[in-house]
Amino acid sequence: MTIFNSAPVSSEIPREVYQLTDIFCPNESEAELLTGLPVHTLDDARLAAAVILERGAKAALITLGTRGCLYVTATEDEHIPVQAVTAVDTTGAGDAFVGSLAYCLASGCSMRDAITRANLQREMQELHRRLHVTVLFVTHDVDEALRLADTVALFQALGGGWWNREDVIVVLEGGPPAH
Repeated sequence: MTIFNSAPVSSEIPREVYQLTDIFCPNESEAELLTGLPVHTLDDARLAAAVILERGAKAALITLGTRGCLYVTATEDEHIPVQAVTAVDTTGAGDAFVGSLAYCLASGCSMRDAITRANLQREMQELHRRLHVTVLFVTHDVDEALRLADTVALFQALGGGWWNREDVIVVLEGGPPAH
């Protein structure tokens, strides 16, 4: 399976790249530049996804910031919403999303589960920027991961610390306490 992350975007992507791509994954501004269409609404994103498919990609997965993602193939059209987070700096969020998506798909997750988890990883990247924490997690329960984000925020508010739980490890910057 091939996933093409169009960042950093260039309006001159050869048609062969689209044709060799299983999942073409731009964000909304990249989709605008690549297709020449505005992407301000879900319907706009659907039109941009159609152009990406027409160019030969098997699927278009357009990330839409606070509006989630739109996954479109010849037979599917699904909007996957996200949990709202207050982003201060989105640097690396797209990379975190695509990396998590690839990992989850390679691990056998369904497309919807992989996208949901990738969204969560993107949110954790934004949480890292906001709270100055390092968050590492591997879990099969998205609700647990969201509860984890609340726990991290609480720990940060209480002055930081170190927390380790079965499938989830959260290390606040500075690392675990010295023994």
